[in-house]
Amino acid sequence: HAGPSNKKIEVQSITKGITTMILGLALQTGKIKNINDPVINYYPDFNGGTYKDKITFKHLATATSGLPVEQYKNNYLDPGNIEPGSGSHYHNDHTKHLAHALTYIYGESLNNVLKEDITNKIGAKVEWAESKKTVIKNGKTIPVVHGYAFTEWTATDLARVGWLYANNGNWNGVQLLPV
Repeated sequence: HAGPSNKKIEVQSITKGITTMILGLALQTGKIKNINDPVINYYPDFNGGTYKDKITFKHLATATSGLPVEQYKNNYLDPGNIEPGSGSHYHNDHTKHLAHALTYIYGESLNNVLKEDITNKIGAKVEWAESKKTVIKNGKTIPVVHGYAFTEWTATDLARVGWLYANNGNWNGVQLLPV
């Protein structure tokens, strides 16, 4: 009988931190040169509305992109489509777009990136639901995860991620995340 620490549960907005962790990996490995770079420079299909040329990875990671609310409109105050950086408006669309961009940049599902670069190395298991959305890179159709929710973890495995952060991205002497 599995105790509560070994029971897998679905977490929602904690997943936003997992998506931004993968952004950190992309910065560490040089897939993205600077967090202040416009997303469209790396992801030509970025559908960021009126300000798509100005929205940076930092804007998406910090909920300051100015994007209107598309997902779960009744749950969030919708700023409309406003100038990026003009204020923080918490909703799911920032990290949804970030997941699309990172999927394009990596050329594979973020499920694979997370498992290969982090969870397999720290002995954690995760299930991350893929949306019905895809991105296409070099003719290859790639499934996109929900960047804002729908990961399943045990408390122990999620604690491993917390321990990784508590140790500045270092796991048993190996630097997995940027400092």
